[in-house]
Amino acid sequence: MSFLLRGVVSPWWLEAPTSVAAEMARAGVEKVVDLGTKAAQAPVHAVAAGARAGASLLNLGSDEELRDEFAALIDPHALRSRRRVALYEDRATVEVRGLDSGKSGDVTQALHRTLDRRRDVRWWRVNAVTGRVVAALEHGAADLPALVSAIESVEADTAVGDLDWSRGCEHPGDREPLLAAAIQVAGDVGAIGLSAVGAVLPLRGPARMLRAAAAFVDTQPRLRKRLEEQLGRPRTDMVLTTANAIGNALGNSAAAGTANLVIDAVHRGFTLTESMTRYAQWRKWETEIDRRPAEVCDPLSPSIRVVEMPQGPIERVADETAAGALVGAVTSVLGGRGLFGAADALELGAPKAARASREAYGALVSTVLGRAGVLTLHPRVWRRLDRLSALVIDGESLLTSRRLVLDAETTDQRWSVADVWSAGQRLLWEREAGEAADNEAQPDDTDRYLSSGGHRTLVHPATGKPDDGATPRPVWRELHDNGKPVGRVLIGRELDRRAHALLSRARSAGLRVTLAAGADAAELRSMADEFVSPSPSLSERVRTLQQDGHVVAVLSPRAHKALACADVGIGLAMREGNALQMPWTADAVCRDLGQAHRVLAAIAPARQVSERGRSLALSAAALGGLLLAVAPDSAGRASPMTAAHYTGLLSGAYTGWRTARTEPPATLAPLLPWHALEPGEVLSRLPQPGPVRERAQPDTAARIPGVRVLTSAASFAGQLRRELADPLTPILGVGAVATAVLGAPSDAVLLSSVLAVNALVSAWQRQRAEGALHRLFEGEQLTARVIERAELDAGEPRETRVPANLLTLGDVIVLRAGDVVPADARLLRADDLEMDESGLTGESITVDKQVPATPGTSVADRACMVFEGSTVVNGAGRAIVVAVGHDTQAGRAAAGAIPPEKAGVQAQLRRLTDRALPLTLTGGGVVTGLGILRGRPLRTAIADGVAVAVAAVPEGLPLVATVAQLAAARRLSRHGVLVRASRTVEALGRVDTLCFDKTGTLTEGRLRLTTLADLDDQWSPDAGSEDAHRLLRAAARACPDPAEGPIAHATDRAVVDAAAQILGDDARHWDAIEEIPFESNRGYAATLGHTARKLRLIAKGAPEVVLSRCTRVRMNDTDHPFDERMRERAERAVRDLAEQGLRVLVVARRDLATEPDDVEAAVVELTLLGFLGLADAPRPQTLPLVTALQRNGISVRMITGDHPVTAAAVARQLGIEAGEVVTGADLDRLDETAQAELIEQGTVFARVDPEQKVRIVAALRRAGHVVGMTGDGSNDAAAIRTADVGIGLAAQGSIAARNAADMVLTRPDPLVLLHALVEGRGMWQRVTDAVGVLVGGNAGEVAFTLYGTAVSGRAPLGTRQFLLVNMLTDMFPAMALALSRDGDAVDPDDTDDPKAQAERAAERLAELPRAHLGTDLLHTLGVRGVATATSASVAWTLGRVTGTQRRAATIGLVALIGTQLGQTLVSGYRSPLVWLTTAASGAVLGAVVMTPGLCTYFGCRPLDPVGWGIATTCATTATAAAVLLPRLLPQPQSPAPVAR
Repeated sequence: MSFLLRGVVSPWWLEAPTSVAAEMARAGVEKVVDLGTKAAQAPVHAVAAGARAGASLLNLGSDEELRDEFAALIDPHALRSRRRVALYEDRATVEVRGLDSGKSGDVTQALHRTLDRRRDVRWWRVNAVTGRVVAALEHGAADLPALVSAIESVEADTAVGDLDWSRGCEHPGDREPLLAAAIQVAGDVGAIGLSAVGAVLPLRGPARMLRAAAAFVDTQPRLRKRLEEQLGRPRTDMVLTTANAIGNALGNSAAAGTANLVIDAVHRGFTLTESMTRYAQWRKWETEIDRRPAEVCDPLSPSIRVVEMPQGPIERVADETAAGALVGAVTSVLGGRGLFGAADALELGAPKAARASREAYGALVSTVLGRAGVLTLHPRVWRRLDRLSALVIDGESLLTSRRLVLDAETTDQRWSVADVWSAGQRLLWEREAGEAADNEAQPDDTDRYLSSGGHRTLVHPATGKPDDGATPRPVWRELHDNGKPVGRVLIGRELDRRAHALLSRARSAGLRVTLAAGADAAELRSMADEFVSPSPSLSERVRTLQQDGHVVAVLSPRAHKALACADVGIGLAMREGNALQMPWTADAVCRDLGQAHRVLAAIAPARQVSERGRSLALSAAALGGLLLAVAPDSAGRASPMTAAHYTGLLSGAYTGWRTARTEPPATLAPLLPWHALEPGEVLSRLPQPGPVRERAQPDTAARIPGVRVLTSAASFAGQLRRELADPLTPILGVGAVATAVLGAPSDAVLLSSVLAVNALVSAWQRQRAEGALHRLFEGEQLTARVIERAELDAGEPRETRVPANLLTLGDVIVLRAGDVVPADARLLRADDLEMDESGLTGESITVDKQVPATPGTSVADRACMVFEGSTVVNGAGRAIVVAVGHDTQAGRAAAGAIPPEKAGVQAQLRRLTDRALPLTLTGGGVVTGLGILRGRPLRTAIADGVAVAVAAVPEGLPLVATVAQLAAARRLSRHGVLVRASRTVEALGRVDTLCFDKTGTLTEGRLRLTTLADLDDQWSPDAGSEDAHRLLRAAARACPDPAEGPIAHATDRAVVDAAAQILGDDARHWDAIEEIPFESNRGYAATLGHTARKLRLIAKGAPEVVLSRCTRVRMNDTDHPFDERMRERAERAVRDLAEQGLRVLVVARRDLATEPDDVEAAVVELTLLGFLGLADAPRPQTLPLVTALQRNGISVRMITGDHPVTAAAVARQLGIEAGEVVTGADLDRLDETAQAELIEQGTVFARVDPEQKVRIVAALRRAGHVVGMTGDGSNDAAAIRTADVGIGLAAQGSIAARNAADMVLTRPDPLVLLHALVEGRGMWQRVTDAVGVLVGGNAGEVAFTLYGTAVSGRAPLGTRQFLLVNMLTDMFPAMALALSRDGDAVDPDDTDDPKAQAERAAERLAELPRAHLGTDLLHTLGVRGVATATSASVAWTLGRVTGTQRRAATIGLVALIGTQLGQTLVSGYRSPLVWLTTAASGAVLGAVVMTPGLCTYFGCRPLDPVGWGIATTCATTATAAAVLLPRLLPQPQSPAPVAR
């Protein structure tokens, strides 16, 4: 008690009268004893209250049951002996010994013999996976003891009665986790009360050690795993939480203990909520699962991972901090602080923030998803999301019960494939309509589209028996018409409409997706990285991925072995009959794909949370270690750890709550082959949309004053938050706090200011670019004409203009010439409809559209479909919307692309910083060590070391990089290049491969007449041949007259434009009488008219149509018979032109005596005149561009959806060495390795779809190339997003392409790409110079400080002097280097000649080295660092010889700054701005040194002429040596670019 009196009695009381002292002492003792008693009882009461609350939720009917649960929880044995029994209504779930062991078969047979004879058991099922029996009891709870007794007898008979249960096995119906979590919360609450008196109890030392040990074990995954193997997860949590609570309550101050206990109580509260939700959700599922569940008799052997699971951020930080904590503990013991100091070091090295971040995130995700219906079988699933890298999807997960025709073949000439397909599909839907089991409502008019008469049937091909319904795999069925086979159809099942969104979510989470499916899911092939047959073992596929270093998730309803092998098993509960069939080996079970989508949506944020937690933990450990070293007895030494713990926990919880609440897309298009369905079938499958007027909601918020300002501010705040995620932010932030802790707030302000300015400037640039892009797109809002379905056949229906973003599935839209299609739609009516789909397919030829179904065709051949972004060239049509937004062909392609990590030059500099940081910290440590060895006080020595380390951090790097990129981006805007993110500029400097879309990018995107030919010769249109002019004149007369209105067809426009340019007015010197316009079913166009002397009919059209109507051929101004020999020559001429990639038209004529009654009937007996070759001609700037790129070692790849022959021809024109053209079909036939090899070798890719473009770009990036992708169509958007630099064309490009792009060319001139590359490399050159200033100079400062400390025992420069050095040498000179133009940019207006522009830009590009932080930079840094250190060291040494220590330090400071400024001037001598900043820095240095007062503030003294002479001589000599010596030494070899 005397100890307690000394603790509570203060000196003031001792000065009072003795009687008052005694009374007060007695009162104090009584108060302490009373408070201690209550505090000691508080945990007991709290635990009891928690247990009672848990008992209420757990349905524990008596205190005895509660005691049993509690006894099992605190049972110290490694195995659990108490049987778990649960009763819900009349169904009991009873644990059985040995059921999940090797004796499972014997136990199951014995249970059959015993339970089948019992009348009190209505039915029962074995589940060997969970080790339980589910039984329906005749009298409910009354029969439960007898059931348990019967099971005990079975266990005894099969010799398994002595087998206990592992504590590692968990079941969602177990009450132990919930009870343990409740006790933990109650314990923390009780410990908070105890902490108020803990400081006066004589247990503080041991409690500190207990707290440190608990924290260290809890945050070290390997140690915790060992403990969990012995105790199980709930008991491990309870032991560690109890130890932590006791340690904080008894071994800490009241304030610190309470703060730690509060955050721990919140943490355990999250865990309790998670456990309660899990248990409650199980009770909901239990009613559906236990309705005669399927029996699982065979237990799965425990799944052992083939290799150790790769570490995640939390595991890495545990290893990173463990070493430091152990070193700190040993150092504390050796330094005389004993075991308590070691305990403090261990606790400060425990990454609590990291683990708390992940735990809180997992708990909140589990809770929110649990309330949404997801059942958690194993809570570990939510703690592994941050490590997932691969996903294996069982195709069964993505299918519905509805059946669908996947393919068709005809065996009867009278039946087309489309007829067989349609008849088979109608029979399937007829069966659905008649089945009562199908709960999906059919449209009222479904019966209009079903088969008629019942005379058609689907039968088994082998047996002839009628089709008997759905099958697990696609099967072939014969179609019989009146008993006779007419064809066969492949029948599978419909995809769930959420399947595409699910795969998109998986890819956006960065997962490698393997889809194991059959023909049912072929539509999703392009969304998966690997598409495999479902037949091989999925578990083997999982193990293979794990061996390759992946952490694997599996999504499946019944692949039990694969789910067990997976690191994260996501099961789907499939309903069969009235019960749910459970995948018991899964970790989490979802009811549908919507819930699975929400699980996958939590993966990417989980990684972010863990990385943020790691950063917080490392920062806290660094600051805590610093405080422990400089102020070991300070009460606030643990404050960084506590603050990080709070931040990590709350940040993880908020992110988890926000992520899990994200709903999957609600309106999704059915994944049906709309092109294979007839119009009536499409109408029957799409709902009648709501009224149009109810969709458009007026934007009332826009009219509220100040809303636009607030919106802009919120947008800027978002941009700022993204910029603060910069890799250098944690380093600079910790450096600033550490500097402030050591008493240098001015340095801390500098670091913080640099950080803030960098983020503000970058965010401003990003928002500025986004605003410009928004204004660019403002006038491009697509609209649609919508009509009611009832007016589909009306002559003039009432049309409503609707913005494209308000269209919905089932809307009927009207299309006319010139319209841009606002959504994917199935044609219902078409009148001579022609579309330009070059933006989707890459082919510049117009496409004829039709209403009949086109089953089994690729996107380019689906003539009954119109796609978003395509343009109506001619005719009119009416179509029903089948997909909008991200569900369209263009939207799906773009959504499937995974944008690369485009962190900009900051990421490149981060790698440099990562290499330099250990050396910097080592230098600081050496300075500290040298100071201690020389007898300096510990705090002073550490302050010197930290000052050196912080000073050596190149805090100016982010700002310099940002300013350099911003300046380059602004210069590029004058070239017509809109840079959306300034970080794009740095990637331009590293690009070594440029991929181009052909149509509209390399070419003009429209047909031009390029060749005229007859049977013997070929001419260019502008050749002086009279024969060519005659042929062109005849072709022009077969075209519509441009004076009568716009010409619809691209071929006619090309011919008319060429004739007007070459022939002038002579082209139309004749009188047209009648025209026959081109129609796809006719194959030609013709015009009847009068020449000067004759009535002439001229036809122009497809070779196969016009040649068949020719009987004569004109050669050498004479008509000759068109016999077989002439026909062969004509066909050979057509093939020759086609092999050049040209679209070929034949021109022929017929002279008539009188005007025919039917002009079309007169198009016979024609005389062949010659041939026209048309092509999408390259832009005039393209050839110079390609030539310049190849001269500079930049590989050019052309990727197009066009025909291989056309692609090869264009490549030859552009100088691209094509070799063998690679097609999309070639890629699909190969595995991933062979694909990568073929892509690396190929330069021209043809007939590729958007997904294959993505595959090509991704493969090039994986091969180590830095890839730029340029395109203008919606089919390019995904590849543009995937590339390192995505480039969109604004003049003719689709909105999808520009939205995906990092930079947009506002003028259709690809030559500006050369200017962009020059800016990129030039920016890198300037940044390299600036890095030399910052990093090289800082390295010299560290070396000089090491030398000075070793010689004198103290650092020659103090914190303020380092601040002065940074201000004068780092910030402003480096900024000037970054902003200098140096003639890098080429004026785009100095010449209009593309070739001259390209040559000038190519020459400048060749002068600039390829951007990389390689040996050249390291050489520069070494030279600069050595020169700076040598100059300062020599000057300082001479100063020590000739004067005082402060004078020597001033001479060294001047030499140090002077050498760095001199080298900066050498690097940027051509820039006036560099001269100006160098002179200004020198003037400021002179003023600081020579001004009284100011000089003293910075720790200097004024120099005499001798001092200035020493400093300037050393600086000048070192600068000259830095320039001259590298030229005399061997130069490092830089990697040379390889031209492809």
